[in-house]
Amino acid sequence: MPQSKKKFFVDGEKDQVVSAVVHEPKNREIIKGTVVFCHGLGSDKEGSYKRRCRYLEKKGFRAIRFDFRGNHESSLDFIESNITTRIKDLETVLKNITTEKSLLVHGTSFGGLVSILSSVKPGLKEYIDCLVIKSPVTYLEGLDKIISEIRENGFYEQLPGKKLDKKFIEDVENYSTEKIVKDIKIPVLIIHGGKDEVVPITFSEKFYDSLETEKSFVKYKTQGHRFDVSEDMSSLEKSLRFFEKNMLEKDMEKTA
Repeated sequence: MPQSKKKFFVDGEKDQVVSAVVHEPKNREIIKGTVVFCHGLGSDKEGSYKRRCRYLEKKGFRAIRFDFRGNHESSLDFIESNITTRIKDLETVLKNITTEKSLLVHGTSFGGLVSILSSVKPGLKEYIDCLVIKSPVTYLEGLDKIISEIRENGFYEQLPGKKLDKKFIEDVENYSTEKIVKDIKIPVLIIHGGKDEVVPITFSEKFYDSLETEKSFVKYKTQGHRFDVSEDMSSLEKSLRFFEKNMLEKDMEKTA
């Protein structure tokens, strides 16, 4: 299946690279829509994201996976990354791709938080037509463990070699999802596992109740923060159905 590696430059700076892979369906003339994936805090665009994108390209969708800066093939050290850099990275990707049909942002875990905040940011929200957040950090209380460890030890180590320090806390303090949840106007699907011990499902339930837009909630009772492959693909199919259902009217307006 056609796929190509891309390098996007943040604010045109050649040393600020966001590395991405764009998957295209065989027949590029009938692309149904575009899906952009936002990975979790210490994850990257490989592994399960490659599998999801290959599935989507077979379904006739353009799918894009990328590394937030501080991860894998993108620039910066992990310790330099935060919410602000990730929002900027997503903005860079969205502003450098051409779409004629609707665009879905699919954010997982910390990538869900980035997606939520991006969906209301002026100059960025206009690129996003639909939102799916899976096992998402919806409220900043979901970062309490990280923040506590930084305050106690001076750093938090997500994975070996991936540390965050007090600068991460300083950046977090600039944001509040409680203040912006009612500003979200696009359709939102929340997917969460009932046995999630990293981000309790109660956060997603509270966030869902606060949303004042087209919304849906899918609970996988037996799944934790990371889903089994079969359930992960099931959730992706549900995401696709939600996207197709809610993009039809908008795409008709675009072609009218």
